[in-house]
Amino acid sequence: MRRPARTLALLLALAGAAAANACSIPVFRYALERWPAAPYGAIVFHRGKLEPAARALLEQLKGAASAQPAANLECIEVDVEQPLPAELGELWKSLNNPALPFLVVRYPEGRRESAIAFSSPLNADALRGLLDSPARRELAKRLLGGESAVWLVLKSGSTAQDQAACKLLQDELKGLAQELKLPEQDPDGDAMARPAADLPLRLSFSILSLSREDAAERAFVQMLLGTDKDLAAEKGVLAFPVFGRGRLLCALPEKQLTHETIAEVAEFVTGACSCQVKDLNPGTDLLLAADWEALLEGRAVEEPAPPLTGITANRTAGVPRICGTPAQYALAEQRSFQRQLVIALGGLLFAVVVATVLLKRRAARKRN
Repeated sequence: MRRPARTLALLLALAGAAAANACSIPVFRYALERWPAAPYGAIVFHRGKLEPAARALLEQLKGAASAQPAANLECIEVDVEQPLPAELGELWKSLNNPALPFLVVRYPEGRRESAIAFSSPLNADALRGLLDSPARRELAKRLLGGESAVWLVLKSGSTAQDQAACKLLQDELKGLAQELKLPEQDPDGDAMARPAADLPLRLSFSILSLSREDAAERAFVQMLLGTDKDLAAEKGVLAFPVFGRGRLLCALPEKQLTHETIAEVAEFVTGACSCQVKDLNPGTDLLLAADWEALLEGRAVEEPAPPLTGITANRTAGVPRICGTPAQYALAEQRSFQRQLVIALGGLLFAVVVATVLLKRRAARKRN
């Protein structure tokens, strides 16, 4: 996830290379309305029959995906005394016999081979931190309010260092909010090329600070740091620009918080959405419980219930719970492979388009 400034510029340039097919919707708004957050995979390992208290927690975890508002989470229950699919068997072996029941949450498929985002013994505290936190509530509130991007700042612990980084970022974002322009909207154009929700279209950035020592944010901080294998070693300030339905674009250490990189991110999220295929765009979805569909359905946004209360009772009628068994997981693995094959072919086609565009531009420059 973490990228040097030059690599980040290349990623954003490639994401926007098919500009000839761009609609007039800014990237942040297109993502908010039309890019559902990819699900995290929650796996609960246990041996034999679960005790009633543990079973109740597991049911609450399963219900989180179909609650209102829902979390982007899928739940698998695994009895380690039963035969396991190869991937789950390897994962179980890698855990070195933890105390059971044990919860493992993995990033959406395609992110670092579904690396572990969070792990803990299955208990109420673990579920509370996994499904909800004050920072994520505020993040979702701002995104649902129409902000172009929210910059999560993970503080270093040094007051002077943290204040300096936030001041730099605040000044840069303030200037960019005045300099950048959103794509012009054509009220008579194709409906698919215009925002679908009544939410006013505006250019706006904000900063949301997080402490590494905040117990309420422990799971969230762990997820942020796990988006790249090198981030855990970074002890300084880290900045994470987030847009759409909680899509984390990249991770920027303090030394990369420059005018150039901040401007590249801001220009990308506020520019016209040139590639509507979500998986061909950079970024990783965060685990959030938010009422994203309220924007498109024209109703009031529902706030998350207090952690671990009412999750099961508030399931949306007619929406099945997302859960499963190892056998169902094996079928999901097969479907995942098919999906990844389609994405790979799409990526190859996208690369061909990008190469063609670049070659044509180079030839045009030589002629001139």
